[in-house]
Amino acid sequence: MHRDRSHVRFPLFRTCAMLTVGAAVAAVLLSSLLDPSLVVWKVSAAVWVITLISVAPVAWFGPRGVLATLYAYFAGAAVRIVLCLVTLVVFIKTLSMPAGTVVFALMGVYLTLLFIEAGQVRRFIMTADLSITREPLAGAAA
Repeated sequence: MHRDRSHVRFPLFRTCAMLTVGAAVAAVLLSSLLDPSLVVWKVSAAVWVITLISVAPVAWFGPRGVLATLYAYFAGAAVRIVLCLVTLVVFIKTLSMPAGTVVFALMGVYLTLLFIEAGQVRRFIMTADLSITREPLAGAAA
């Protein structure tokens, strides 16, 4: 018998708020260290939007259990890294932004938001009632 987990919800609003604050803080710090122009802010905004998109699968599949949550997290991470690499190429090749600034800004914001997201997913898995029922596997001896 499967447990009803419809009451379990990933804290999407809190996660998005934390990601927004993290992106803003990272952008302020990186713009003071790297380049005071808008390049860092544009890169930060792009990585922030991409990260918000990659959190959606976790919120969607979170109530289905630990394994579904982890699969969704890694699927979102795969999408995030591909979109960030495409953004990197577009900013450097198409928009002719300085490569060093774009690369370091992307790395700084990406890692900051990755740590925040991973922490939120960890907290969700550890505190939510996502326990697995003790049912025998199909074909297993009882």
